[in-house]
Amino acid sequence: MTLPFRIVMIGNSYVGKKALVMKYVTKVSTKTYDETVSAAYQSFSCIIDGKAGIHQTYHVWDTAGQEKYRSLGPVYYRNADAAILVYDVTDLQSFEDLQMWINAFQETAGNLSPIFIVGNKIDLEDNIIVDVNNGQSFANERGFDFFQTSALTGFNVDFLFQTVAETIHKNISQQILNRRIEEQNKSNGCC
Repeated sequence: MTLPFRIVMIGNSYVGKKALVMKYVTKVSTKTYDETVSAAYQSFSCIIDGKAGIHQTYHVWDTAGQEKYRSLGPVYYRNADAAILVYDVTDLQSFEDLQMWINAFQETAGNLSPIFIVGNKIDLEDNIIVDVNNGQSFANERGFDFFQTSALTGFNVDFLFQTVAETIHKNISQQILNRRIEEQNKSNGCC
């Protein structure tokens, strides 16, 4: 049995982290979601590497973006295999806060876990403040992949999560697998 890999969704409140996860996992979209308190996760499985047909499970942790819950972030960042940092293209502050979120994640998880920058809500074309060039430049300068998405329409959502899953798969090393097995043994009271 392979252990699930951990993906964390990070960003300010109301940028659409939960909406992106729910759109991918359930294929349903809605304009309203309750604000995430603390954190919650959804699981998904996908097939990686079509030729080999590797079936892998992922836990996607939706972390709360509110100031009062930020101190809990490191609990969810620890041992993360990837981070998806989401900003709202209609909210400049959510874009400006990305570096703070990156720093918080990397202080706990280190620099080995891949980070993906996502500009969400591109369906709100008339209200876009952060254009695609700004998001792309921000990601490129830091060596991160960049996506624009719409959780409402589903634009690029499947592609985002499939790319994250494939990237995790490509980055798997014996050290990561050993770490996961060690964690499982500790949680089972073994060794």
